[in-house]
Order: sequence, then C-alpha cells, then structure tokens
Amino acid sequence: MENFDPDHVNRLVLLHLRQEGIDGNVLSRLENCLTSSEPKRKRHKCEIASAEASDLFKACQFAFDSMFTLTVVCLNGSSQRLQVQACTTVKEVKLMLEANTSIPWLSQKLVCENVELHENSSPLIKYHIGPFKPTLTLLRMPCLFVAGCGDEEVANKICGSYYAKEERKGRIKYVKHEKVDGHTVYLYYWDDRTGDHARGWWFGFKPTSRRGMNSAWAFNPSICRKPPESGWRQPWNGDVDPSIRISDSSFMR
Repeated sequence: MENFDPDHVNRLVLLHLRQEGIDGNVLSRLENCLTSSEPKRKRHKCEIASAEASDLFKACQFAFDSMFTLTVVCLNGSSQRLQVQACTTVKEVKLMLEANTSIPWLSQKLVCENVELHENSSPLIKYHIGPFKPTLTLLRMPCLFVAGCGDEEVANKICGSYYAKEERKGRIKYVKHEKVDGHTVYLYYWDDRTGDHARGWWFGFKPTSRRGMNSAWAFNPSICRKPPESGWRQPWNGDVDPSIRISDSSFMR
C-alpha cells in the first residue's frame, strides 16, 4: 500500500469500518483523525492512527491485495463482471470493458451512485469503490455534433458528427464519422509548440507540423479541456463565425 496516496488507504479503512458496523463514536474519532486537514491533527495523524487503529489497518490490507468482482451495468440491461482490485485504475477498468463491449475506452463514462469516475489515472478506491461497493454503471460518452457555418464549402467539411479518437496531454482528439474527399477530418487541440498564435482548437485534416495551418478551416483560441461550443474563427485567421456551433448528443449504450 506504500505506493498509493495515504488518503486512498484512509477511505478504504473508513469504508470497511462502516460496513463492519463499528461503534459510531469510535468511527467518528478515527474519521476526524484520518481526514482532518488541520495542521496539528495532520502532524499527529500517524501516531493517533497507530494507537487506535493499527489492527484495523491490517484488517484492510486484504482489500488492496485481493481481487474482487466488479459488476458494471450497461444501459441495454446487460452487465459485465470484471476481476479487479481496489488499486485498479479507472482507465484499466475501461480497457477491460473495451475488450468485452467494443466501446472505445475514451467513449466510456463510468458512474457510481451519480458520481462520474472522471480521473482515468486514479484507483477505484479514490471513488470509495472496493469489495463492499462493487457496482458501476456504464454509459457511452456523447458524440460531438458540429452545425452551421457561413461558408458553404467549409460547412461541408466540418459539419457532422464526431467521435473520440484518442487522448493526448489531457485533451481528446475527435474524428468526423464521414470522410471528406477521401480524407479524415479532425477536431483537435494544438499546444504552443509552434507559438502562442497557434495554440487552441482546430478543424482540419491530420494535424502535423508539416501540414500546419494550410489544412485547417476553423480555429478557436480557447485552451479549455473540451472543444468550445462557440467562438470559432472561419477562416482560421478571420473573424468569429457565430453560426458555428458544437453540441453533445446523449449517444449511449
């Protein structure tokens, strides 16, 4: 367990104690000790935990080391049963589901009691998921739909539905379902490697430094994690075209 954030271990301990029906007063003291951010308590956190709960920590070791069955319920009524550990990451679970359901892991949305597991690199225990809370719901992430454009030729290129292709540096690259003149159309984020003037979201063919801006049709200087709904420049170095809109669709399975 030394390889994981202590707070994740603390969550597992408290989850286990609640399931075991530990006396409320004892549980309250331990919870204050384990989760308090007050400097004084934080400084003595290990001492208090060792004095009052060392055996309980040992009792929870099995939850990290042992496999348990995680049930993932799909919206079509089917379910997947996966063998995981509390330290299994969200991305690892999604990759298992991709192999079983053919839903790309980037298009998956996992939910537990209305809370989305949105940090792919985090272990399940961060979301209080362990042997005692082993059920998730699988949704399919919405596609992006692009509509509107003042230039009819550009509209034919960029308008339509897009699906998540891959994730790079915290942002997803999207691909249009239909090709244009035999070429794949991308909606992607470009960083500042070629200067601040190029940083933002782009519509174009395959993004490469060689092609550069010659293959781009619209640009948005936003640095947000998702493609912005509006504010797109068309042409890329022109004025904002208010008719270009990006929206989600609840395309789920």
